[in-house]
Amino acid sequence: MATVIQKIKDIEDEMAKTQKNKATAHHLGLLKAKLAKLRRELLTPSTKGGGGAGEGFDVTKSGDARVGLVGFPSVGKSTLLNKLTGTFSEVASYEFTTLTCIPGVIMYRGAKIQLLDLPGIIEGAKDGKGRGRQVISTARTCNCILIVLDAIKPITHKRLIEKELEGFGIRLNKEPPNLTFRKKDKGGINFTSTVANTHLDLETVKAICSEYRIHNADITLRHDATADDLIDVIEGSRVYIPCIYAVNKIDQITLEELEILDKLPHYCPVSAHLEWNLDGLLEKIWEYLNLTRIYTKPKGMNPDYEDPVILSSKKRTVEDFCNRIHKDMLKQFKYALVWGSSVKHKPQRVGKEHQLEDEDVVQIIKKVSGSSHPYKFGSESSVASLCIIPLQLHLFRVMENMIPLLERLGVVSVCGILSYMIIKHIRSFMKVEKEPIRVLVTGAAGQIGYALVPMIARGTMLGPDQPVILHLFDIEPTAEALNVVKMELIDSAFPLLKGIVATTDVVEACKGINIAIMVGGHRRKEGMERKDILSKNVPIYEAQASALEQHAAQHCKVLVIANPANTNALIVKESAPSIPEKNITCLTRLDHNRALGQIAERLNVHVSEVKNVVVWGNHSSTLYPDVNHARITTGNREMPVRQLVADDHWLNSEFITTVQERGAAIIKARERSSAFSAASAACDHVHDWILGTSKGTWVSMGVCSDGSYGIEPGLIYSFPVTCRKGQWSIVQGNFLPPRKSLQFLFVFGKPVQ
Repeated sequence: MATVIQKIKDIEDEMAKTQKNKATAHHLGLLKAKLAKLRRELLTPSTKGGGGAGEGFDVTKSGDARVGLVGFPSVGKSTLLNKLTGTFSEVASYEFTTLTCIPGVIMYRGAKIQLLDLPGIIEGAKDGKGRGRQVISTARTCNCILIVLDAIKPITHKRLIEKELEGFGIRLNKEPPNLTFRKKDKGGINFTSTVANTHLDLETVKAICSEYRIHNADITLRHDATADDLIDVIEGSRVYIPCIYAVNKIDQITLEELEILDKLPHYCPVSAHLEWNLDGLLEKIWEYLNLTRIYTKPKGMNPDYEDPVILSSKKRTVEDFCNRIHKDMLKQFKYALVWGSSVKHKPQRVGKEHQLEDEDVVQIIKKVSGSSHPYKFGSESSVASLCIIPLQLHLFRVMENMIPLLERLGVVSVCGILSYMIIKHIRSFMKVEKEPIRVLVTGAAGQIGYALVPMIARGTMLGPDQPVILHLFDIEPTAEALNVVKMELIDSAFPLLKGIVATTDVVEACKGINIAIMVGGHRRKEGMERKDILSKNVPIYEAQASALEQHAAQHCKVLVIANPANTNALIVKESAPSIPEKNITCLTRLDHNRALGQIAERLNVHVSEVKNVVVWGNHSSTLYPDVNHARITTGNREMPVRQLVADDHWLNSEFITTVQERGAAIIKARERSSAFSAASAACDHVHDWILGTSKGTWVSMGVCSDGSYGIEPGLIYSFPVTCRKGQWSIVQGNFLPPRKSLQFLFVFGKPVQ
């Protein structure tokens, strides 16, 4: 072994001393061929005497793709695995904490991705030092390699790891050489090139082939190949794997250094410990894996978008799709119906050679063998029918027993009777009306309240089938205006409005309330300091919170709109301790909607096609609208907003200030604050909170911090949230406030309440 290593070192030294020019190309090509042979000999030693070739760790390959974490010791690989997958891998401050391969699983966009935490490698791993051979052998089986680097250590670590992997036959972020090599029995070396070649000539090719004792071969170059490319093809053991450089511990470097790292190709800055940019890393992994999601569609049913069939980008034909489901499916395959970007018509009938695209919907039509049974359901059925064969057999038996009845009444009469009974049964359920929900609107005589109450009564907030009873509250001087609001509600004859309580008594207003929309508050007048308006609002919100705590229904939910909304919500939380923190929120959906509107207007798309904007912070001029994770739905695909806008200067300056100062611009233009846009945002906020957000979509809500993203627990702060069954959850694990938002936190500390 030592002799081979010494020979490798001697050749590397000679190559380092040799000048690289046209005259030495022949000699360098020969040296490279010898070096490749020696490395192959080192990596696959003789098995005589019981010493076998280097093998990887005994980890069963599972899921749709495999990603390996490779790096030097103590760079944060185990922490990254723990945060991304929830799998425990020991973390400590000393090196070589992980001594074996720890697998974990990520569920991302319907795909099951296996993540491997490999032990740290050392320099010389490719030559057998440490456990490097096992680590790199396992890395060869991965679909993507994640090289984890430490942001505070020299970038030379990257070059060392690349050298170790290259020496083991792993080619990172490269495509296989576009050249053809075919051995033959006679005729010598036949070398042709279809492009201008600047690296190889016939003599160099012959020298390399001679080193491998190849004297007869046809070699055709279709690109400007190098000696290394030719050697790789002759060796035939090279693997070409996409690679991402995850630079960890970015919380320990400056923003200027972070900006530089973010611009480098294949780089993804993260902080595993603080969970910064983990969603960006997952997005990059998905991009580099280049997987294709195919949705199945059983006959007569909607597509199954919950559990896609995952195919690789290189094997995505209909035939590959069938083999992925079951190897026997092709035996019954007749044709397929495809909906999506891979076809012109929707659906389109295709054969098994058809190439599928991401998020296509496929329905397989299978052959049906001949049958002597007198009753047949048709000549075609979908793949899903395989699952209902027992039901079909049962129906056959039932029909056989019903033959006398069918002969007397006729098939049509039976079907008509059954249809009538089913429709009647469904209608009986549809007539059941829901119990009314009591909704309190404080400040109901004001302009926001005036715009909000008809939206609630019409069903915009809680749905078109949810009856409501409105409780309208305002202060005594506005009693007449409050009565006018009640009169107009009565005149509108809203079908869902089952009752109105208009009062200036806070106790009467809060009795039995299920949802409280707190619009009323002391207005900030010219010359007033922040502390002045706070001192005015504290007694107002203390009294209303106390009344809610004593008289509202159990599990009452509270939305605070009046500014400063975050602070007023905090007052409610402190003044009504029996109301759960999760049930007290403030409105930042207006800022969220403003951001959506700006993006839609910029790209000339409908606002419904924009999603996943985030508003961080307080509902004030210090809020931060973040589009780094926002997406645009175009046809069957989703694309990043930044990519489509293609104007970072606008996104990082004018867009942000427009959203931050939109409220002030409206006040300046009409001398009053936003009214129906605020009312609409309040309806959106409660609608998503109660009825749930769409899958894959988050919204912005001011909620009580649980410590996420370093925000002090207990503060009311705007986060990205998803909602389900009346409960909100801060998006965790794979999300990060944008760099500018981090800068905001670094400069200003915790948000002022």
